[in-house]
Formats: sequence, structure tokens, C-alpha cells
Amino acid sequence: MPLSKVGSILCCSTAVICMIMPGLVFAATASERQGPNVFAGIEYFSWEEFGNTGPSLLKESGSRLTLGAVARNFEQPFHRIVYEVEVKGYFGDVGYDGQTQSGQPLETDTEYRGTRLDVTIGGRVMRLWDSYHIDLLGGLGVEDWTRNIKDGETSSGTPVFGIKETYHVRYGQVGIGLFDGAHNGDNYLRIGARKPLDIRQGVSIFDGPAVLEPQGEWAMFIRYRAALDRPSSRYRRALTFYYDSYRLSQSPIISTTIGGTPSLVFQPRSTMDVFGVQFETSF
Repeated sequence: MPLSKVGSILCCSTAVICMIMPGLVFAATASERQGPNVFAGIEYFSWEEFGNTGPSLLKESGSRLTLGAVARNFEQPFHRIVYEVEVKGYFGDVGYDGQTQSGQPLETDTEYRGTRLDVTIGGRVMRLWDSYHIDLLGGLGVEDWTRNIKDGETSSGTPVFGIKETYHVRYGQVGIGLFDGAHNGDNYLRIGARKPLDIRQGVSIFDGPAVLEPQGEWAMFIRYRAALDRPSSRYRRALTFYYDSYRLSQSPIISTTIGGTPSLVFQPRSTMDVFGVQFETSF
């Protein structure tokens, strides 16, 4: 959002992983490889905010690095119940191209730090030909991030102070999966939609504990995991290509104070789009 308006952040608790992931991982049969995989990657991130009449107020874009771990059984063709549990962290500085409250163009950088826990479960409902299977999937997740818009200055040299925002998002998702066991044994395509169920946004410039609550809308995601090794290999490596998104409508206007001055504030309508690739390997 513009530096004159209010922003947003997400945070996620990793303690839940300790309770959820081991039970799912070790529910597999003894003949299957046990334990989660780890991954690292890079993603292109874009965040844009819009005014009431439609024009863009600002755009942030740039690359972020990702790290995480995942446990799943999607690649096991004989399972009727399939699952995936993924914990992911990301960080990076992206470019900020926006404006001040008076409408002066402003360019600076925004630092992002965030985590996400995503749990998906479903059923293998149909077999196509000899090696293709269709899954119906649903899941829940929580994501937290900080958005730190840094200090900058306008083209005329006027200094502008940055702000720090935080988002906490809980979401639900539905989708369909296609397992391809014809080649390396665990290629997997997943397409679905995600809807935030609860969004809480804090802004550092508020004097009190005021919280903004943008409304979440349905948004699309796509993931394709391409195996690099055969199932019999000691190390199971893969590349995952993905697209994630959020669509947030304008938050209700709230009354607060900024520097002792009464103010009416809101989060503008916002969109987030992420395109990424990550390399995954087992131990």
C-alpha cells in the first residue's frame, strides 16, 4: 500500500509441524521410504494495490528465496488416502514503485520475511489407463509474513519514512490432483483454488492495537512436481514449478490514531501473484 496508507503481514507457527508431520510420515508402510524431503528455491513475487476507482496505487515485485520441508504420499499409487504436509520459509527484498499521500512518485525497497504451513489431504478416486490416477483434495493452511517498506525519498529529494506491516492469514483450499506413474514414478500435477478464512493485518505506525481485516476471495494455484530419479533410486530428487496467488478486497474502514492524530484507515484492494521453482531431495 502507499506509505500514507496502511499495510500488511503474515506469521506462522512451526511448532504445529512437530505434532502433525511425524504422525503422517510414519503412517506409511515399512517398505516405503520414511521421512520428509527438504527443498530450496527461488520465486518471482508481485504485490499490487488499487484505489476505489480501479487505478494501481503501488506495485512491488522482485525475487525471493525459499527453504522448507515436505512429507507426502502422493507418489504411492496404491494409497486410497493421500496427504501432503509442507512447511516453507521465504525472504527477500523487492522493488517498491508507489506514491506518497500527496501523490508524488516514490521508489524504494520492501523487505519480506514469511513462513507458511500447508496441510492437504484427499482421496484417490479414479484410475485412468494404466498409470494415471485422479485425486480429490482439500486442505487448510496458515501463513505469516512481515512487510517492511523502507525509507526513501521522492524525485524532488523529500525524505519519506517507511512503515512495517504484518499479516496473519488462515485459509482453506480445494483442488484436483493427477498422478503420473508412467515415467519416473511420481510426477504430480495439482490445480485448485484457495480462500483466506481470516486475515489480520497490523501496521507499525498505529498508536494502539488496531487491526485491519481485509476480506479474502478465491484465488488460483497450480503446482507441478517433476521427478528426476526413479522410485528405486537412493535419493529421490525433483523439481517443482508453481503459481500461488491471493485476492483481497478492501478492508473495512477503522478509526485509530497515528502520532496522536485521529485517522480513518483501511487496506486497499490487493493482489498477490507468485511464480516459483524449487529443487527437492530426500536424505
